[in-house]
Amino acid sequence: LADSETGRMSFFTAITAGWSISTQRPPVRRKARVSKPAPSRNRKPFWAAFNPPMNSVNIVVLISGSGTNLQAIIDAVERGEINGRIAAVISNRPDAKGLERAQKHGLYTLVIDHREYSGRDTFDAALQDAIEQFQPALVVLAGFMRILTDGFVQHFSGRLVNIHPSLLPKFKGL
Repeated sequence: LADSETGRMSFFTAITAGWSISTQRPPVRRKARVSKPAPSRNRKPFWAAFNPPMNSVNIVVLISGSGTNLQAIIDAVERGEINGRIAAVISNRPDAKGLERAQKHGLYTLVIDHREYSGRDTFDAALQDAIEQFQPALVVLAGFMRILTDGFVQHFSGRLVNIHPSLLPKFKGL
């Protein structure tokens, strides 16, 4: 009854030979379900896959107050969302709470009190010299509450970012 070439029996041959053909499927063996681990909160954002690999850059952050913007930057660096390292946190106020935040994360802190300088130009020159010691690729004004001279801004042109949400001196924020 089997096919002489293949050794198999065709469907037609099996029917005519009186064999019963079951129309039920054999039981399906299912693989055990494996639960996936919970997503990590420390995952890099999806856009990190599109960023070309770069060397980590030095960032200097300037603050004047509590350091909430600084904390957001610290968190983003620790999560790997910012390809850089905070080289220094500089404040113009010795009592700025943001200095404590920076020290808790082991960051280098420096105070350049603007009240110790005779004018805006001399303060900005001292601040510029201090910043340049860290060779930053980026200088972030994270709630830095001082108006900077044109010379300072031009010196750091292309490397200076102000993330304070207001314009000084007219809108000082809270």
